[in-house]
Amino acid sequence: MISIVLLLRPDDARGQSQEVKTRPTLYYIPHTHWEGAVFKTREGYLEMGLPNILTALRLLQAYPDYKFTLDQVAYIKPFLEHYPE
Repeated sequence: MISIVLLLRPDDARGQSQEVKTRPTLYYIPHTHWEGAVFKTREGYLEMGLPNILTALRLLQAYPDYKFTLDQVAYIKPFLEHYPE
């Protein structure tokens, strides 16, 4: 799932042209969400979700400004059990 946030922040563009100051900034925020067992089994969600966390961790290491949102703690314990390193 990708959440899209559109922000207009003209105050942050000091010293830039008027055109740049008034252009909105589009942020793509990677996000994952666990639906319990609504559509899949718990194991099915873990099989799908845990690799997303691994990818996010690799991106966080490679790109210090990268942001990732994991809005549910239900992934944390299984992630640490599957990937203790």
